[in-house]
Amino acid sequence: MALNINGDVYTSTMAAPLTSGDSQFLTTVTRDGFTDVREMVADWIAQMIAGGFTQVNRTPIDFNPENPQNIEAVLETTDAVNNLHDEEPWRIRITADSQYTCQIQVATPLQLGDDYDEAIPNLRGYTCGHVGESPHTVPHNYRDVVVIGASSAVNSVKNAPQPSHGFNVKTLNFVDVREFNGMLRAYPMSYRLSISNRGFVFAYWVESDDQSAGDSPTQSWICVQRPVDQKTGNALQDPDPLGSRNPVFCMYGIYNKHIYDSYGYTADRDIYTYDMDGQVPIGMASPVSLLPLSGIVQKFTVREKDVLKPTYPEDATRNTRDSNAWLNEVQQQTRVEFRASSETTNQGSFVLAGAKYVILYPNRLNTKRFRYQHDLDMIAYTSSDVIAPQLTIKVNVYNEGNKDSEGKVMENQARYRKYTALTPNNSYNTNMTVLMLTEIDADAPPQN
Repeated sequence: MALNINGDVYTSTMAAPLTSGDSQFLTTVTRDGFTDVREMVADWIAQMIAGGFTQVNRTPIDFNPENPQNIEAVLETTDAVNNLHDEEPWRIRITADSQYTCQIQVATPLQLGDDYDEAIPNLRGYTCGHVGESPHTVPHNYRDVVVIGASSAVNSVKNAPQPSHGFNVKTLNFVDVREFNGMLRAYPMSYRLSISNRGFVFAYWVESDDQSAGDSPTQSWICVQRPVDQKTGNALQDPDPLGSRNPVFCMYGIYNKHIYDSYGYTADRDIYTYDMDGQVPIGMASPVSLLPLSGIVQKFTVREKDVLKPTYPEDATRNTRDSNAWLNEVQQQTRVEFRASSETTNQGSFVLAGAKYVILYPNRLNTKRFRYQHDLDMIAYTSSDVIAPQLTIKVNVYNEGNKDSEGKVMENQARYRKYTALTPNNSYNTNMTVLMLTEIDADAPPQN
């Protein structure tokens, strides 16, 4: 088993013959007990740099508890985490501007320059690559009340603001623990990070917060990667200048009390921001009944080979114009009917887990121009009934292992991936659970 352990940093590797393509690596670290978002972010950034990213800015990123300051960094990919870095780099800006909040942007060097300032906003004032709300999902701060029956996006540039509703909606943070103001020692935070040759996954959560009454546990996760082939698990990286566009996708989930108290959705899943009286949401001209929005799961294209700007985030759980749903975030059926012939089944974008449940991978991926028959393999999801938080499962996803002359994995030679569960996205461990890839080239799980 190709696993190197250095303290709490685990690095696993998988040779090219096992993948029928590229050699791969995965570095994972899990840390806990943080009582200041700036301290957690500083530690996260340091691990990103150690794992293959390079620091663009000159701002110190070390956290000093005696003199806590804002943590701000712009990181860029290298060849280690992006095989196409020389031609198609991308950057991430991470800013922890208080003890309680953190914002993220993911974009190209055109939007995130060497001055490490915030990504350049577009014509409407929306920050390119912002990991949070977007004009397509959650109303942004340039919106106001508009004519009923028409979309906010259409009317935001046609109708003058109504003074009675003229107030801004604050930017949605990737990390937001303001509800625990002055109490973070009673609500410490943990994080897990995985870095591979095709991107990274990061997740944070408030410890022991899975039984919140009514709203979802406070947590966030983000996956930025090139998609992988559904048969081999190798990253999409066609060098043909007239072929693949080599998209980099960003997908993320944000759950916190700020969303629960600020946003709601209609029966048609249209999302609105609550107005001052909690009944007339921004984007509507009359009262409307809204259900509380516990969190958001969104996705956008960071860049393509020939498109050097991020798209607007879209709801990753819905089919909308030019956008497919990538996952199911609500209560779902993941049990499969057991039949003897199904023991070796491994088709499409799901894999059998103990021949009783399935875990699924975000698929049906598309940019605004093309659809891709690929997966995001660094995260998976399943029903929260399947696995408890922080436990792991092992699966052979992409037929990895020693192969015979016909390219089939030989008996007892399969190699496994390990996925670790996050906290479910609803209270009392219900609805959906996201899993992070935390090891590759692992031994087979024990047999029952």
